[in-house]
Amino acid sequence: AILTGLKPAVIALLLAAVFRLLSGKAIFDVRGVLFAIVVFTGVVFLKVNPIWMVIIAGFTGWLLYIR
Repeated sequence: AILTGLKPAVIALLLAAVFRLLSGKAIFDVRGVLFAIVVFTGVVFLKVNPIWMVIIAGFTGWLLYIR
């Protein structure tokens, strides 16, 4: 019974994250869009462990956006 109320909350959090990404506040250039597509493809279609994708994405983002 308790878990029934959590499902809408999780969906709302995911939709809020998607809205933030699409509103331009999180991804602000072409590299960021390509980066997001590659990570999404790796996790969803290639079944790469999300933890590894976070680690690799963090390191790659650091390399791409270092100034």
